Amino acid sequence: MTTSQRLRVLPCPYVLDFVEDGSLPVDAQWTALVRAPEGLTVVREAPSAFGDGLWAGLYGGETAHGLDVPGMLAALVGPLARAGIAVFVVSTFHADLLLVPYERLQEAVEVLCDAGHEMEQVMLRRGHVPEVGLVIPGMAARGGAGGAGRATVRAGGTGGGGPRRRPGPGASGAA
Repeated sequence: MTTSQRLRVLPCPYVLDFVEDGSLPVDAQWTALVRAPEGLTVVREAPSAFGDGLWAGLYGGETAHGLDVPGMLAALVGPLARAGIAVFVVSTFHADLLLVPYERLQEAVEVLCDAGHEMEQVMLRRGHVPEVGLVIPGMAARGGAGGAGRATVRAGGTGGGGPRRRPGPGASGAA
């Protein structure tokens, strides 16, 4: 069995929030919630592509796998770890959502392609943020065969600094 996967870069940056008392967000604007003994981690789309603590999402839904297939996550995080790229993972029943520091997205794409994974170009949302080019190794360039193609991704802030901490309802002071 191969652990090579097809990933797509998701069209918006993400932020991680940490709620110490574990209380659920009052809004429904979250992507994933993870409760642990020390509190609640909230993954949500960033309200802006500017600022600190931004993460880029890579999703492997194209190569969905069962829970009994070993090595699928290791095949992704191993190369990123060897390259010194931080990763936050949210696993679903069928695939994994990898979050990498936004400013290291290009490097993460190159590392994963070098490890034998494929990247899918996606239509990215237009909006209130500038766009920058993302080079996907091995994708045919316009008018040519082979080589690198260019996708468009949003520019971010200084990102990847870890989760933002916020106290739960009724708590006082900044964490």
